[in-house]
Amino acid sequence: MSNILEISERGGQSLAVRMVSQAPMKWIPTAPFASAFRVFTSSYGGGMLQGDRIDMHIECRDGSSLCLESQGNQHLYTRQDGKRGVFQNIQGEVGENSRVISLPQPTVMHEGSDFHQNQTWSLKASSQFILVDTFHIGRSENGERFSYRSYGSDIELRLDGEPIYLDRFQSQPDSMGTSSPTEFGPYAYSTNIYSFGEQARALHQEAVRSMASPVEKLRLSEWAPRSTSHAPPYFFSSSMDDQSGILTTRACGRTRLDLSPIEEHLREGMKAFFS
Repeated sequence: MSNILEISERGGQSLAVRMVSQAPMKWIPTAPFASAFRVFTSSYGGGMLQGDRIDMHIECRDGSSLCLESQGNQHLYTRQDGKRGVFQNIQGEVGENSRVISLPQPTVMHEGSDFHQNQTWSLKASSQFILVDTFHIGRSENGERFSYRSYGSDIELRLDGEPIYLDRFQSQPDSMGTSSPTEFGPYAYSTNIYSFGEQARALHQEAVRSMASPVEKLRLSEWAPRSTSHAPPYFFSSSMDDQSGILTTRACGRTRLDLSPIEEHLREGMKAFFS
């Protein structure tokens, strides 16, 4: 059985017409955000154990709006047998003239954990869509860095049922030089942002511009890729795929605060986005 969320527009306001939860996950609806239905995902115990599987099916019908967040960081705990990983599967549908922002808290990989997620979002030409996916290398404040077994994320976007964008990421510290400058270097947080639709891309671009001060640009241009000692506190790069219409930004930071302007700007822009 999947965790099911179906959103419909009624009189200018988006409402949940079906909401089904299955442990270890639950939906927590809260006050609307402008015209959008706002809901948080949560888990019993604040995270997931190895062996857990979460399936989500989200449908935003034509003209509806959804703000999807998480109650807190998604911690990936280990269990004694340590043999099974956590799998998360999200299937989303965004209808005509629908607006969706998915802005969950970071996924935090604990020592020995194994996690893989698939996210597939089906869009329409008039959809407005923003997806943020943030990954934390471990409880670095406790000295835990790259102690997980494996992390994988597959993001697929479809237009009218046809695949238009696929992004795959895999990290296995035991077999990869995760601390090298060509991998994560000195950074502990990695954020990917995907947007589709003119208004969604505009909000995305504004959020990224909030990070770009002349100081950071200069420090990044002077940073030799072979060295981490002079690396800036964060870096990011954006690319626009003209064929699919998908704007992507990849950002890395030493701490979450280094990347917080992006999230803060997205939140500040949500009211206008959903109006």
